[in-house]
Amino acid sequence: YVEGHLREMWAMDQALQQTSSNCLAMQCVPRHMRRRAASHDIRRLPRRMRAKAQWEHDKAGAAPKNSKRPSRRHRRRPRNLLSEYQRRSKGNVWLETHIWHAKRFHMAELWGYKIPLHPNDKGVRAAYRANQQHCLMHDLSYLCCLELQGPQDELIMGLRLLTSPETGLGFGAKSMLSGNREGSTFIYAKQRYPHKAICEVSFLWRPHDEAKGSARSLWLWVHPAAYDEAINEIVTTFELDKVEEMEAVEASESDEVVYRINPITNKAEIVPDVLPKILFRNGSVEFRSLKDTLCRFRLTGPLAQSILAEALKPSQLPATKSDEDSKWWQMYYMKKSCRKVLKEQHNVWACACEAASPAELPPHMVLGLTVRDPRLFIPQKKNLQPLNESDVETLRDFPEAVSSSPIWEKDVRESVKQTKITEQEFNSLRSKQFVPGRVLDLGNEESCVPVLLIQRPGRQSAALSHAGHPDHRTPGFAAGWDLILPSGWGMAFWISLVYRGARAAGLKELQSTAFELGHSYFPFSHPDTISSQKMEQLKYAELRGKYDRIPPAKRPNHAKLGVVAPFHFPWHQLTSEWLQR
Repeated sequence: YVEGHLREMWAMDQALQQTSSNCLAMQCVPRHMRRRAASHDIRRLPRRMRAKAQWEHDKAGAAPKNSKRPSRRHRRRPRNLLSEYQRRSKGNVWLETHIWHAKRFHMAELWGYKIPLHPNDKGVRAAYRANQQHCLMHDLSYLCCLELQGPQDELIMGLRLLTSPETGLGFGAKSMLSGNREGSTFIYAKQRYPHKAICEVSFLWRPHDEAKGSARSLWLWVHPAAYDEAINEIVTTFELDKVEEMEAVEASESDEVVYRINPITNKAEIVPDVLPKILFRNGSVEFRSLKDTLCRFRLTGPLAQSILAEALKPSQLPATKSDEDSKWWQMYYMKKSCRKVLKEQHNVWACACEAASPAELPPHMVLGLTVRDPRLFIPQKKNLQPLNESDVETLRDFPEAVSSSPIWEKDVRESVKQTKITEQEFNSLRSKQFVPGRVLDLGNEESCVPVLLIQRPGRQSAALSHAGHPDHRTPGFAAGWDLILPSGWGMAFWISLVYRGARAAGLKELQSTAFELGHSYFPFSHPDTISSQKMEQLKYAELRGKYDRIPPAKRPNHAKLGVVAPFHFPWHQLTSEWLQR
């Protein structure tokens, strides 16, 4: 049969080689996959395009590469690259996903962190489509978490002095006290509302534990631009005293050696004091900073539901007796009540995974899960998860206990880092498999990671456009999930989500999403706060410097054009003129 059709096969092969388009090999690659280095390095292109690219390169008669060795200055490399990374990250804190972002994003030094500003491909429309039809993901780990512990009534009375009912539901709202929903409010200086605004705060109560009586725990998520200001105001309100660092070290002394996974070297390091450095106490109220101890990812878009459903596999924990060699999950889930809550969480998550979009779920709901190591289920190739088409009416009333999670326990968070298998060991075990691509069976050595999922409703109703006409975009635009997990696991979950179709976004994409929703975005949209005023000063210096570098004959004359303030917004002048009327 083959011999009889050789001529036809040869003709088909020739027809496939002769393309009708005038596109070069580099232009046939999708925009988000194009690399500048592909113009001189053919290996940067997919294998199926390398032959065509090589032919185009030879046909163009490009000059041969210079074989001269570069100078020693260009050849010199640090002896230990990881130690060099640690040295460079001391000035501005690197997120756990920093190295991944630095290869693909423009990075900015803001608020003491290296933050991804926007991707190199500048896909503004692609980011909007991801919000509307797919999934957009941003690393929010630079947000600072503050923990308050004490009697519930005492905490509410103190925090009530920093807020106002006019700004929305506060810390004492009944719908938030159970811990099933995350709240958001704006805090001000003590009893100074509406003056002296500080920042916007997201808060989450820990579900009530009968064993602890009236004592409750509260997490406050604060923007790093207002981190110091928020801490000082809370300490002043509750009249807290700072605990000396030596006290914190003595309080943590024990026979056991505590380890911490370094996010850069991915190795266990001995930690002499496990208590946070910033600790305040006054009687029954304790206040500590959990800064850089938790990772937070924000996923928006209808596909966020199916992507998380594929990436988060709940752990099936066996009911074993605890001993000295037991893992943290064996100790924690030894109680019958904890195992019951775990079963309810699995049922709720299985029902939520059938939703077509996060917008179909209760707004701001909180769900705790204990999941398996996401590195076990990373697909061989990137793929886009399909959209579900099921109904989830049964989730309108979900059990209250499903919001509880072991991630609230400090000892559990430290143990999760300690029990993590390093990337080197994990890849070594995976390379020894007889059948590539199969799920690696680690047995009792497999890590279990406690996470928190917080639903974000996005656009909840039809609104008016900027011109005053009805906005016909569907309700639920930019709905999604916030994923909170212990530090040390950020990169493992990030890669797992990216490989399932989540599009990474920077700070500018997050601002654009808030603009499309009609929401303010701290600190850029709050000119009456100190944080926003500092950002405006930085922006003024940047724009003024750029303007001064242009020759006088080439730059616009703002005085003749009648532009009073071309580089900043004179808010004080505007408000003073309003008051004079």
